[in-house]
Amino acid sequence: MAAVATGLAVFGCLDFNAIAGTNKTPRHIVQISAAVLAGPMVGPVANPGAGEYPQARTWTAILFAVVFLAASPFLFLRRIVPLAVVLICWTEFLAATILWFLGAMISLGVFLS
Repeated sequence: MAAVATGLAVFGCLDFNAIAGTNKTPRHIVQISAAVLAGPMVGPVANPGAGEYPQARTWTAILFAVVFLAASPFLFLRRIVPLAVVLICWTEFLAATILWFLGAMISLGVFLS
């Protein structure tokens, strides 16, 4: 999923350069595509001059907490985890990961527009 999100960020930046006539350098595009792993905070990395970004910080904190809670039974329990808990945690982790990268794409779109 990270590779798909990174690829989408690169293509989005290249399209943004073509449409808006900006001059994002290849180095800056690589920086943006690597920052996609930071989730919703990729927008401020892509365009720090866009102003305040309290929603990006809030969504990053919320989504990080959800991802951390989904992984916590596997990280902190030193015993066998029941199958029902495993399925619930993996489903939550998958959903949170999808939301993490979706938040990155939305943030990138908002901060580059």
